[in-house]
Amino acid sequence: MSDIRFPLRFGSGARAYNFYKNEVSFRTNFANVRPVTTAVIGISGSIDDFGRGIHITENGNIPITWWTFGDTPEALNAKYDEAMGMVGLGTQRLFIQLNDGEIRWCWAYVNSADITLNVRDVPHKRQMVTANFRVDSPHWEGLDGTLFLNDGYALDDGKLMTGPKIDLLAVEDGDTVEIVNYGSAYTPALVAWNSNGVDEFSNPSLTWYEENGDDIGCQIVYAGTIGVDEEVWIDTRNYTVPFGLRANLTTYHGRWMMIPPGTTTLHVGGTFTGDGGLLSVWIEDWWY
Repeated sequence: MSDIRFPLRFGSGARAYNFYKNEVSFRTNFANVRPVTTAVIGISGSIDDFGRGIHITENGNIPITWWTFGDTPEALNAKYDEAMGMVGLGTQRLFIQLNDGEIRWCWAYVNSADITLNVRDVPHKRQMVTANFRVDSPHWEGLDGTLFLNDGYALDDGKLMTGPKIDLLAVEDGDTVEIVNYGSAYTPALVAWNSNGVDEFSNPSLTWYEENGDDIGCQIVYAGTIGVDEEVWIDTRNYTVPFGLRANLTTYHGRWMMIPPGTTTLHVGGTFTGDGGLLSVWIEDWWY
């Protein structure tokens, strides 16, 4: 087992599976890019369909191998059934823990599991388990602070949700605000626009620029009026506008708001009156 990071648990609740901490190995393919190119007659190589944009990655696959141990054949049979039972858990959080105690997770399900009973491995005392976890959104997730109550080796079921990284901040046209993604991958944002209870505003937008300061990296505009005591939510994680009209939404390059790794300056635009509007932004830190 690597002391840097290791698989910790699959799922939550009474049926969750805990990996054997000192006898487990794993790898991921989260950083495997899926090339999308177009060949052009008379030109060597091909044209990258993404240009300078973010390249997509392959569907995630995490093979994990570990040993289970028991004092009796009955105990090993129970361990066998417990490991194979992960198939029936469906899609769950697959947790890993870093050496400093930080916990990250991805959403995964078991698409294959295997236990080979080989007499040379004394299967009445130990059994090697190999399972492949499919991750349709290939990234690790996390938030500032401890996400799940962690008591030694076991995790409680309760998730400690932190608030938005930008929380009901009064803004108006021309303002800037910083947000930090501590991960290594672009992460989607949940944006909420609220009235301050006195003033209405219209056409609010958020924009961040590439490092050269001129090219727009990402922009999202809500083309509508937010009245007194009204709110609009733009959920770029699920491509929905749960409060508001999706038809009013305009995105630059056809891409919903994604926040790059590190510190990003968001530029506020729109038509504001009085004391302006209130902005909230939630993001999770994502890693490859």
